[in-house]
Amino acid sequence: MVHGLKTDAAFRFERGVDPNGTLYALKRAASLIIELAGGKLSSEIVEHYPQEIKAFDVALSLNNVERLLGISIAAEEIERILSGLEIAIDKQGDCWNLKIPAYRVDVQREADVIEEIARLYGYDKITVDESLSTHYMSPLLANDEHGVNNAIANFLAATGFNEIVTNSLTKASNVNYEDRLQEEDSVPIHNYLSEDLNVLRQSMLVSGLEVIAYNANRKQTDLKFFELGKTYHLAGEEFSEKLHLALY
Repeated sequence: MVHGLKTDAAFRFERGVDPNGTLYALKRAASLIIELAGGKLSSEIVEHYPQEIKAFDVALSLNNVERLLGISIAAEEIERILSGLEIAIDKQGDCWNLKIPAYRVDVQREADVIEEIARLYGYDKITVDESLSTHYMSPLLANDEHGVNNAIANFLAATGFNEIVTNSLTKASNVNYEDRLQEEDSVPIHNYLSEDLNVLRQSMLVSGLEVIAYNANRKQTDLKFFELGKTYHLAGEEFSEKLHLALY
């Protein structure tokens, strides 16, 4: 690879080739030479194998399968999937001892096995939990509003959400979409440019729905949005603003 040349052999071997498949490949090659090129066997195969490469031992807990995937898969279905991957199984209750074929160099941990189970079981069968949880935030982060917002945004972006930033200005009649809102609690804008932008929003619902409608009208249906934004309220002569996390 000094000259940057990539061979077909390098492409295959760097991704893992079954070291125990050499004998089969040799026999197959000899068979084709005899069949197609008129060759003859000159001797028996002599194999010099310095060190046997054995199957990988991996312990699989059925409880961990459910914990990592978030769904319960029948033990019989898991066994069917693993058997189809030529993985030998030694059952001991809910903990199985597996023998992973040597050519599967990408499956050497329990998490790798569970990933294979999910792949063959079908990602579309794994339901998405409607609840949202996160890890405990350190006291230093909890006192840092900007840091908390960044942590939330990074977490949601990593799970497939796209961040949106919508206009804080809206029209007064939008409060009618939510029974809990009152038009007199809206913060009015003096010298507004449009009747559609004459107050500060009391809710983030309408602005988010407008983004969804804009995308849906352009045939974009796979939508997952979030927004960290503020709402504004008037109580008597007192103004207040509140920070919200909205998921659409």
